[in-house]
Amino acid sequence: EIMPSLVGSEMCIRDRSMVERTITDAIMVNPRAENVRDFQFTWEGDQMHVTFKVKGSNWDEEIEISL
Repeated sequence: EIMPSLVGSEMCIRDRSMVERTITDAIMVNPRAENVRDFQFTWEGDQMHVTFKVKGSNWDEEIEISL
């Protein structure tokens, strides 16, 4: 369930940006990581859920991760 009062709000956008940057920075520290992309966010009450794709430099395909 997405909370309409949060979606599109300044706080929501700031939080999404911070989470995306933190995850990307943490993964890209590994020299075998090629990219992190396609972040999708949903909210259930006060919980944020994020799904994104990661590709390693020697991988044929990306994997999708949900937190």
